[in-house]
This record gives sequence, C-alpha cells and structure tokens, in this order.
Amino acid sequence: MSQSPPTAADATAAADLGVIDAMRMGWRLLMADFWMLWLLAFVKGAVELGVGMATCCLCCLAPIVGFFVKPPLMAGLFRGVARRVDGGPVDVGDLFAAFSVCYWPSVLAGLPVVAIDGLAAIIQNVGQNCIRIPIQIAAPLAEEMGASDEETAVVLFGIIAVGGLLAVLATAVGFALAAARFFFQFALVAVWDSPDSGVEALKTAVGFVRTRFWSVIGLAVLFILLEIAAGLVGLLACVVGILITVPAVTVWYYITMVYLYRSWTGRPLVQPIPAPGPDAGAAGGDAPVPPSDVLPPEA
Repeated sequence: MSQSPPTAADATAAADLGVIDAMRMGWRLLMADFWMLWLLAFVKGAVELGVGMATCCLCCLAPIVGFFVKPPLMAGLFRGVARRVDGGPVDVGDLFAAFSVCYWPSVLAGLPVVAIDGLAAIIQNVGQNCIRIPIQIAAPLAEEMGASDEETAVVLFGIIAVGGLLAVLATAVGFALAAARFFFQFALVAVWDSPDSGVEALKTAVGFVRTRFWSVIGLAVLFILLEIAAGLVGLLACVVGILITVPAVTVWYYITMVYLYRSWTGRPLVQPIPAPGPDAGAAGGDAPVPPSDVLPPEA
C-alpha cells in the first residue's frame, strides 16, 4: 500500500461496474460463505449495541463514545469483506484492525457518516413527536377553551393534520440523509488505501459525489428498501429472524461497496470466490462460479 491511493478520477479508464452488477456479484459471494460473512456483520452490530448499552447511563455522552467506536468498526468490516472478496478466509479479527492500524484516520473518515446518523436520529425523534405530542395536547386544549364537540373535532383535526404534515416532512428529510450517508461511507473503504490520512479517504468519497452521483443514490435507495424489507421479514419470523436478515443485508451492502469501489477506482474485478477451505471447489459440481463476468476493458 505504498503507492498513492486511487481517486474517483482514475475510474474513467476502468470498467464502469453498475450497481445491479455489483449487487449480483456481492450476493453470489455472500451465498458462497454465508454464515462466516454474516458473523462479521453480527459481531459488529453486537459490539455497537454493547457500547451503546454500556454508555447509556452517560446520556448525552453516549453519542460521543459511539463516534470514536463506530467508524473503526465500519472500516474493519470493509477490511474483512475485502479479504473475502480476494478469496481469503473470513477473519473476525479484521473488524478491530482499524483500531491499531488507522484509528484516527478512520475516525476522521467516518465523521460525516456518524454526524449524519446522529442528525437523522434527531429528525426521526422529532417526526415521532410531531404525531404524539399534538394528540396529547389537543383534547385538554379544546376542553380549556370550552369548545363544543364539533369545535373540539375541528381543533383536533387541525392540530393532528399539522403534526402529520411535519412528521411526513421529517421522514422525507431523514430518508434524504440516509441516502446522503452512502456517499461518505466510501471513505471507510478508501481509508485502507491511505491508512495515514483520513483526509485522502474523504477526498475519494467526495469525488464519487461528483462523478457517480446517481449510481450512489441508486445504491442507497435499493439498500434502504432492502433494510426495511429485512426488518419486516425478521419481525414476521418471530422477531428473532432480525438477527439473521439484518446482518445479512448489511454485509451484502458492504460487499457491494467493495466491488463498486474497486471498479470505480480502476481495480481488477475478477476476484476468486472459493475460501472456506483449501479444498473449496475441488470437487466441482456445487462450487460457486467466480464473478468474472464483469471485466475491465482491455487497453
């Protein structure tokens, strides 16, 4: 990794891998080693949850603690996924590699993602209160005004309608923020190309905003919808299913990001899939097909 990190501009000479192609390749890889890749995302989520629960008593300090923990974990998951993309075995220890290799650069590279997550959480809370609070105050207000049943109904309808409109606006803003964070999450992939500089990683991510805007928006929308679907399916599966579906969608998204990043920065796209053991694929038949159907153009 001594060479200078690639930038978004370098992608012009490389294969322009589409989002759907990257998702298809990512799905194939996920199915080739499902449980180990699922474990990576599950452990990441468990650590984040544990940190959140351990710091919940700190109230307003809990988000600050998360700011110093979440970005290195996200960068670590990208590293573990990249190792698997290259045909290597899954190593849960990769999740914590950024803490020793590029801790502060990963914290800096993850700053926009964590900030957007925090802002989205605030807006989501506001949206929920826009419905709950008006209902709580409408009836007592109408009684205090000595209004008739008809007037009370009008007051209730008006307050709830305004609250509902604000809730819809808050939801729309939250959805837009969720899509925007996808741009900056590329910085946590790029940080491994410049482990000494989070600024360079952020520059690469910003470059994708300029050159790959609609592709990243499409990626964001698709995976937001998949996350919602995974949550619903998990709830229907006696709630416990969330422990399977949500980490699976998460790691699928990370794999897709790695494929797109490598394509858009001029990296080779032919990656060996076999990994669970040295004899993987030797017997043939059920061996997964390498994702070699998307190649960079010949010079």
